[in-house]
Amino acid sequence: MQANKKDGAVFIMGSAVRHPYDLKLGYYSVHTSAEVLQTGEARISEIETRLRKAGDRQAASGATPVFQSDFSR
Repeated sequence: MQANKKDGAVFIMGSAVRHPYDLKLGYYSVHTSAEVLQTGEARISEIETRLRKAGDRQAASGATPVFQSDFSR
């Protein structure tokens, strides 16, 4: 598999054994309850908003600073 800034990810594959819980599938994550899934997706949305407000943070060298979030909430 190869990926680069221009083309992005070319191929992604995953596998897992069946989970004993009735998993709730979201766009970005999987959880064991609908409530926790909703909380997780809301948090992802908050982080997306912060990233979009920050704008393009890529340096002239091509490096992008790591986005740090407060995960204590």
